[in-house]
Amino acid sequence: MPYLMTVRGPVSPMEVGITACHEHLIADSTSDRSDPDTRLDEPETVLEDLRSFKQAGGDAIVEVTTIDMGRNVERLKELSEASGVRIIASTGFYKGNYSPGGKAGVRSWDFLPQRLRKASVPELSQVFIREVREGVAGTGIWPGVIGEIGTSYNEILEEEERVFRAAARANHETGVPISTHATLGTMGRQQIQILKEEGADLSHVVLSHMDLISDTGYHLELARQGAYLGFDTAGKERYQADATRVELIRRLVQEGFEDQIVISCDIGRRSQMTRHGGRGYGFLLDRYVPRLKAAGIGDVAIRKFLIDNPRRLFAFSAPRPGEDRGGEEKPLRPGATQ
Repeated sequence: MPYLMTVRGPVSPMEVGITACHEHLIADSTSDRSDPDTRLDEPETVLEDLRSFKQAGGDAIVEVTTIDMGRNVERLKELSEASGVRIIASTGFYKGNYSPGGKAGVRSWDFLPQRLRKASVPELSQVFIREVREGVAGTGIWPGVIGEIGTSYNEILEEEERVFRAAARANHETGVPISTHATLGTMGRQQIQILKEEGADLSHVVLSHMDLISDTGYHLELARQGAYLGFDTAGKERYQADATRVELIRRLVQEGFEDQIVISCDIGRRSQMTRHGGRGYGFLLDRYVPRLKAAGIGDVAIRKFLIDNPRRLFAFSAPRPGEDRGGEEKPLRPGATQ
């Protein structure tokens, strides 16, 4: 039976309530580790905001901090136990360092561990498959998503493409869902194309940060491919006005795609935590959902964004911890050979 894998073990999708689909709790999201604001390493501060999210009605958070972004699954389990919030941890590698305003001409991957800079697609895929099947490095904790795996602004670096192909193969092999990072919403078409080429199930893929590009035609094109769209940077007014985010969602609902939308805040900096004057995880339910309602988006659609859609997206049927399915074979990926 399908389940969602949390840091405290597998749970039935029907047990999981309101879910924020794209957040960071423990992370370091600067490749050179030089900006203290991007270092989320204050568990008590995070715990305060998790409890606020829980009090507002939240039940689960998909924590998309990858292996190379300072992921700490044991700390995530402690936070889950202390707050009562279900946490889904990730496997995967993030993205290169090319983005607007970055170092001119630099196209390199500072996040990816040195030992894996030249790793092949099969080698990278085995990293993900091993964690999904065996857990993270003897911790007894299993990831429930690959991602956020990312592409650069308006281009895909060669290393990024290898990670995408590896993630697609791991999804095909295990069913584990994928969460992508689209820098400022770009490269969604190309992300889908790579994933399809490697046999990924797009009904278990979410393209994140779609609310950072104001193009409903683009959103409709991607949704028609079968993937979910992450409108997951709520409150980041520096990048996009929330009024615009809400309008983009409203248009998709009018077009009949409310079953493929998930929402979140993408908290990733110390300054975004409540203790430091930020909006915190509770912003999603306390401030953003009321804006959706005020725009005429009904309770049924909002329930889908927060509950029904995450249940389908993040549920999969890989062997549970300790379960052996050695005799079961998956069909080959399109174009693959034995």
